[in-house]
Amino acid sequence: MDTNTISDNRYAIFLFSFLLLLGSHFLDYHLYIFIILALFLVKWSSLNQSKNIILVAFFVLSMYVTWTFLDKRLVSDFTLALEVFSHGIFIFLMYLLGLSIKIKHSGSTLVSDRNIFYALFLFVISYSFFVLWSYITITQDTSLSGVGMYVCFPNPYQRAHVNGGRLISTILTYYLTLMTFILPFILFYFTKLKRKGFYGIELLLLAALAIFILYITALMGRRTVFALFALVFVLLFLLQFVRVKIDIKKMLFYSLVVIAFLYSIYAFILEPKNPAKFEGFILTSDLMIPLMGAPEPSLLEKSMDFPIVKKLMAVGLHDKRFGWWSTAFDVILTYPYGGGNGVYIAPGIRLAHNTWIDIGKDFGIIPFVLFFIVTLLHLYYLVKIFFSNYVENLLKYQLLMIAIGVFAIMMIEPVFTSDKTFFAYIFFYFGVVCNVYLQLKNKQEISLEKA
Repeated sequence: MDTNTISDNRYAIFLFSFLLLLGSHFLDYHLYIFIILALFLVKWSSLNQSKNIILVAFFVLSMYVTWTFLDKRLVSDFTLALEVFSHGIFIFLMYLLGLSIKIKHSGSTLVSDRNIFYALFLFVISYSFFVLWSYITITQDTSLSGVGMYVCFPNPYQRAHVNGGRLISTILTYYLTLMTFILPFILFYFTKLKRKGFYGIELLLLAALAIFILYITALMGRRTVFALFALVFVLLFLLQFVRVKIDIKKMLFYSLVVIAFLYSIYAFILEPKNPAKFEGFILTSDLMIPLMGAPEPSLLEKSMDFPIVKKLMAVGLHDKRFGWWSTAFDVILTYPYGGGNGVYIAPGIRLAHNTWIDIGKDFGIIPFVLFFIVTLLHLYYLVKIFFSNYVENLLKYQLLMIAIGVFAIMMIEPVFTSDKTFFAYIFFYFGVVCNVYLQLKNKQEISLEKA
């Protein structure tokens, strides 16, 4: 069936159902279902950018051809081959699906709408909802910490009988980081989003889910989430003042409000109200000595026991994994055609915790270079989109927020090795970025022709 003959609303329903199911992770071990659905959802007749598609295809192919040479079982074991190759096919189809998303126009401007928002974020919203559901319905054997938590959907740690069956917190962070970005986006653009067709209660529920995500990531001590959340919050705040003419009065007003708010927190919340509490007195023949209890701890002092605060106080944002990258890159040069997966780069450590480097370490220098080119190309597209006058700010900011989360996570995590579903989502995002850029380029060419 040709998806170009389906109405936009019906196509959106199919797409959202697909992303909702994919984000739930309930069918992680039945990826062929998503491949069939993706084949149906891709708008094949509208794919007109062969160079980008060929580049992504070569990158995916370079990894899986190398994988076949490194693991001969893929030739003889059909079940294993199906499981391995289905991920590569799915990654490629997710890129095509991103290229198929329809971007709305308002005159000569590409604009955001409710459908674009959910196309970009429903995957992580669905995941976050089922994390919330797991937190409510599943009894955790220990308090949440860096070891992760039990979840209601299948996870590789449960399947491999490691980590006590808990899904490790770093993998949870891939998705939850992007979910937290929705909170400042709603706070700063609540009115604009309502004009785009969002319901007030809908936005409040999304904000509440994002706040819950911040809470459980704090319990698990995930510094990355809070660092990136703070970055996005400040960035969106500053973007309020970046216009053709900066509104100095408005910027001064907002700055005074923020200063007053921060002072209020310090004066009325963090400072103890009762420095000492009277508990009685000792009476002697000559003296009456009052007995004073310990000062009531402030919220600041109480917060020092929070896992995220303890971790930040102990190690800050420094991480020893940054020192692994150069060693892992040496492995790439030693094994230029792949095969460095089993090489340790530190005691007990084989992964460099950098997606580009780990792909190169496992599969060789060709996939490493191709993935680097794919990344730089789509980063270039994003920069062109961000500085274009033909793209609405709301659309720019959504693409930028996801880029901040995705690129930061790939810098510090082996995403392809640990969660290929999230890696496929990254290529879906790349496809959307390329899609917007191509439409932008087309509009610019039309404008030049008219001029």
